[in-house]
Amino acid sequence: KEILIEEAQKIIAISKNTQEDLRRFYDIDKDKIEVIYLGNSLKPYPEMNLNLPAKYILFIGNRGFYKNFSFFLKGIKDLLKDNRDLFLVCGGGGKFTDNELTLIREFDIEHNIRYYTVNDEILYNLYKNAKLFVFPSLYEGFGLPILESFSSGCPVVCSNRSSLPEIAGDAAIYFDPTDQYSIFNTIKEVLNNEILQQQMIMKGYSRLKKFSWELTGEQTYTLYCDTV
Repeated sequence: KEILIEEAQKIIAISKNTQEDLRRFYDIDKDKIEVIYLGNSLKPYPEMNLNLPAKYILFIGNRGFYKNFSFFLKGIKDLLKDNRDLFLVCGGGGKFTDNELTLIREFDIEHNIRYYTVNDEILYNLYKNAKLFVFPSLYEGFGLPILESFSSGCPVVCSNRSSLPEIAGDAAIYFDPTDQYSIFNTIKEVLNNEILQQQMIMKGYSRLKKFSWELTGEQTYTLYCDTV
């Protein structure tokens, strides 16, 4: 890895946060690293009958350590218990592990949680019908689900760590992913404010214009041409 870094004329980073990580861990000159953002691939699909709850918050993808899922559950357990019509829908990432199921039972929120395997069509519908998409990750190099949520008209509430504020900008509401009360209070505030939700949706559509695969391709092509 160090040899490849040394020999490379340029290195592409998918966020300024990743650029800074590369500089910090490998002592690379900042001028050698070009930041080129990713784009959104999730397209609109027709409405599906997925038997979704009427009111739910959404968690997408893997739930491993840095994704912070177990601590996120701790943060929202009282919100779910106090609002039995509110659900947590999890999409993708594999079925719940034994440890996760134990935690769900311990928190007495089995009634409020649903799991769906996903493809792009299901994924779009999960975003589109959710009250909020919540991204409590401790670290992301970019955070594609943010763009997916924006494109689907779903408000984003997420961690204030790593690249997430860089990508979501002013279109998301942020919490401290290591503070369960910050998670609880932030999600509750947005859930109870429909005007704020609509403002976030519009800001998400606007923010999405800064990220496209066409722009990614153009910038990558230009970098290659300038480097050769």
